[in-house]
Amino acid sequence: MAAKIGAVEVLDWIVETMGDQLHLEHAGLDGWTALHAACKAGHVAFVEFGFAFLHVHQCDINATEQSSH
Repeated sequence: MAAKIGAVEVLDWIVETMGDQLHLEHAGLDGWTALHAACKAGHVAFVEFGFAFLHVHQCDINATEQSSH
């Protein structure tokens, strides 16, 4: 939900709270990751923050949704 509304402060709090237990590259029931949702909604700051987190934690930045987009 934070990704859909571009709530960077919520993502920051989640990152601080969960640390290494946070998996932004994991898809939800709809097959989308948080970054997919943020990109679709045009939330650049959220995407930049999320991408930096994924990069630092060596996550799969090429994760795709169910139809491989």
